[in-house]
Amino acid sequence: MKPRMALLLADWPAADRLAWERANAASDDLFSEGKAAKELRPRTLDTHVQVYGLWLDFLGRTGCLVPGESPAQRVTPERLGAWCADQRARENRPWTLRSRLISLYGAMLRMLPDEDWSFIIRPGGLPLRRAIPAVAKPWVPYDVADIMRHVRRLHAQGLAGEGYAQGAAALRDAALMGFLLSRAPRIGPVSAMRLGQELTETDDGCYFVDLPPGTSKTKRRLSYPLDIETSAMMRDYLTHGRPQFSGAAATDALWLGTRGQPLNVGGLSKIVIRSTTAWLGRPYGPHALRKWLRSSAARRSPEAAFDAAEVLGHSPRVSVQHYAAANGLDAVIRHGKHIAKLRRETAGLADRLFAMDRARGPKAKARGQYDDST
Repeated sequence: MKPRMALLLADWPAADRLAWERANAASDDLFSEGKAAKELRPRTLDTHVQVYGLWLDFLGRTGCLVPGESPAQRVTPERLGAWCADQRARENRPWTLRSRLISLYGAMLRMLPDEDWSFIIRPGGLPLRRAIPAVAKPWVPYDVADIMRHVRRLHAQGLAGEGYAQGAAALRDAALMGFLLSRAPRIGPVSAMRLGQELTETDDGCYFVDLPPGTSKTKRRLSYPLDIETSAMMRDYLTHGRPQFSGAAATDALWLGTRGQPLNVGGLSKIVIRSTTAWLGRPYGPHALRKWLRSSAARRSPEAAFDAAEVLGHSPRVSVQHYAAANGLDAVIRHGKHIAKLRRETAGLADRLFAMDRARGPKAKARGQYDDST
C-alpha cells in the first residue's frame, strides 16, 4: 500500500500552526513556553512536525479535520485508535506505531503543556510496550567479512570507471559501505559529516573520525581512526569520486549525490538498501549493519564483546544480547553440521535396512523382525 505524505507545516490549519509556532519560539525566559523547545534537538522537533503532519493528513482523509476545532479537540482516544488501525493496514510495524504516538504526545505537550496527554502514550492505562507489543523481525546475522567481499568488488568497479558518473557513484557507495561495516556509526551523524571537521586525514595517510557528543544514545563523543582498507576506499572517493559530482567544491559535506547535493539520512539509507538488495537478495537498512558488526565481533572475540559498546556508542547490555544471539547461531550451525555428518555416515546402513524391510514384506515389522525406531 502506498505510504501517506505528511501535511507540511505551512498547510496545517491556522490554529494548529499558530500553536506550534508559539510553543517553539526560542526564548531565554526561564518560564516561557519556548524554553522546552529550545532544549530539544532540531531533529526531534522535525520528527514532531512530520508525525503531527501525518496525524492531520489522516484526519483530513477520514473527514475528521473539522473546521473550527482546536488542536486539543482533535486528539481523542477514538480517533487515535482509528489512526493506529490505519497505520497497521499500511503494514507499519509496532515499533513505528509506538514511536509515532510518542512523537504526537511530544507535539501536543509542546503546543498545549497545561493539558493531560498521557492517554496518548498509555492507551487503556497500559504502557505502549504492552498495549502495542513488538513483533520480532526476521534477521539474518551476516558476517561482515562476507559483505566486505561485495564492497571490494564495488570499489574495484569504481576504480575501473564502471557504473554511474564514470564510477564516481560506485566509489562513494563502496566508501560508505566500508565505513559502516567497519565502524557502524548511526546514519544520522554520518549524513552530517564534513570534510576537515568530523573527518580528517592523519599523518600516516589514514583518516580519523570525530563524531561530537549527542550523536550516540550514550551521549559520548565517538572518536576513532579508520582502518587501512577503509581509509583507502575513503581516499579514492575523495580523490577520484567526489570531485566528479557537480558543485562538489562549493560544499564541505562529505557525502554528495551525483548532482552535488549533500545526501541526508534518506539518501544514504537508499544506498545501503540498494546495495544489500543487490548483494543479499533482500533490502537491509543502515541499522542492520550495526547488528552485523556486533554479532561478527562477538563470534570472533567473545572476550571483547564489551568493546563494541564503546565503538558503537550503545550500552553494554546490547553487546551481551548480540553475543548471546551470535552464540545461538553458532550452536544451530554446529548442530546442523553434526546431523549432516551422521546422515552421511549412516547412509549405507539405512539403505540396507530399508531394502531388507521391503524384501521381507509388509508383515515384517508386525512380527518384530525389524524395528525402525533404532
